[in-house]
Amino acid sequence: METATRRAAHAPEQVEACLETLCLRGCRSVLRDIERLERGEVFAEVESLDAADRRLLLAEMRSIMAVYEGECRLPCPEEPTAAVGTALLSP
Repeated sequence: METATRRAAHAPEQVEACLETLCLRGCRSVLRDIERLERGEVFAEVESLDAADRRLLLAEMRSIMAVYEGECRLPCPEEPTAAVGTALLSP
């Protein structure tokens, strides 16, 4: 049986790795993933985390995104032409 102490020592590393993976996709993706986690969805990137670790991940993601006040103001990897705050695509 795995002890709580042993598990707790390992979980932050898994959560950190998952957080890094999700954040590399850009802020819009992170906002979508926050919504998914809030609904209780278990998607591929988080399926290795237990419920407590997913709550920790969600808290970390919310903390990071609080800087942006719920808006994505930076160009994201999936949308490289996105402007800060508004779309640059309009003439």
